[in-house]
Amino acid sequence: KGGNRAAEVPALDAATLDPTSPAKLDVDALVRSHGLALFADQAGRLWTGLATYWIKRGEFALARATFEEALGAVVTLRDFTQVFDAYAEFEESYISGLMEAVADADADEDDEDKKEDEAELDERMRAFEELMDRRPFLVNEVLLRRNPNDVQEWEKRIALYGTDDEKVRPLHLCSLLPSLVLNSCCPPAAGRRDVHARDDVAQPAP
Repeated sequence: KGGNRAAEVPALDAATLDPTSPAKLDVDALVRSHGLALFADQAGRLWTGLATYWIKRGEFALARATFEEALGAVVTLRDFTQVFDAYAEFEESYISGLMEAVADADADEDDEDKKEDEAELDERMRAFEELMDRRPFLVNEVLLRRNPNDVQEWEKRIALYGTDDEKVRPLHLCSLLPSLVLNSCCPPAAGRRDVHARDDVAQPAP
């Protein structure tokens, strides 16, 4: 098994292995090909580390894109929590910095610059609120990626969307399919009720 795993991962070139080499490392590619590919159980830490790398380089758009990609890729609640908490902490820190910049702006500062800072602050606060609102949906997505046949999670997703008929309509089919397939392959045995049988309709005797 170890040999197969190693065969799937490309070998590192000499420049990467040489600590004295002046060549710049492609950190993003390394984390993906030699981190996530090998240590799936550490996905949360690896994704968070990659996003932090972009933050420290001042590449905030890339950091956000990395966090978003991670939220759509992790399959455990532990990894999700690590990524989401780091994402939220970053956004809070960024917003705090913008608020200080706006508050400390000199009266003589260019009005155009002030307006840009205020507009960015409004945008980041709106995005942060949306991120918080998305959390239950994202958690639900993680659980469905882990087990797409979990009827209860599909039903929770329907409840999350509430009265949004356009979103809810296709979800009803998704929630029914796993149990319909199960019931067609393995008909309910005596004493086990069809998970979608209605109480007010008489069921045929087993």
